[in-house]
Order: sequence, then structure tokens, then C-alpha cells
Amino acid sequence: MADLYFDPIKKELFGRIGGEQFKEHADSGGHATSTAVRADWRANNIFSAGKYGGVIPGGAYRMLARSKSRSGKIYRYGCIWLESDSVSRLWGRDGLLIHVRGGKDGSIGCIVVESKVMQRLYSAVDGGGGSVLFVGGLVPLSNVVGTRTV
Repeated sequence: MADLYFDPIKKELFGRIGGEQFKEHADSGGHATSTAVRADWRANNIFSAGKYGGVIPGGAYRMLARSKSRSGKIYRYGCIWLESDSVSRLWGRDGLLIHVRGGKDGSIGCIVVESKVMQRLYSAVDGGGGSVLFVGGLVPLSNVVGTRTV
């Protein structure tokens, strides 16, 4: 079992999958990497992890390497589907991913990484056999890690 961790406050994605070590900058939030100006205060507010904005909700997620999003958008470097251990904790959101920055809309709660990181991450998850991502938030990441149910 391989584990990766995301700290949305520090904007850091770290851990090990197989032989691949990660300690990378990553963003999350409503339009976290958008090229358009957003006036919505919820966009990158750690205290706003609700349905229409904010960072990815804390918890454990199973990671699956895919070439396109659930809506069919094809990503040049692939993307990682994130399947939560608790749909109710997602406040009605679904389709969360790890993906590269792209387009004027950026990300609405997904985790966004640089393309070089995405290439390494995709390969590691694709061959990782059951990789899990733990996301911290308002609760310390150390508390989330003990909740593995995925």
C-alpha cells in the first residue's frame, strides 16, 4: 500500500508511491490556479470546503490513474481520480481529481500540480496497486491518517 499526503494549508503534496518519492507544491480550491480574476472569497479559503468552493475536503481518497476526467475531458498527462471513503463528507461534490493546471477555469476543489509532477505521479499511481491519498484540512493531517477506510 502506497500513501500520499496533501496539506492544503502548506500547499504541499508529499509521500511515497512504490519507489517514487514526492515532496511537491500543489494547489487546491475554487479556481485555485485560474488565469481569470475571481472575486468569490470562497475560492481558496481553507475554512470553505463546501459544495461551491474551497479546497478539497479532508479525508482519505483512493487514487486511480486515468487518461480523462469523469466528464470526458482528456488530460495530456493523464489525471488521478480521487474516490472518497465518505461521499457525505464531500457536500455533494464529486469528480475530484489531481490534474495539471489548464484553461481559464482552473480547478474547483481538485488538487493541481505541475506537468512534470503529474507525469511522475500518474506513472507511480498506475503501477502502485492501491495508492491512498490523505488530505488534511481543518483537522490535523495526523488525525486523518488514522481514518483509513478506503
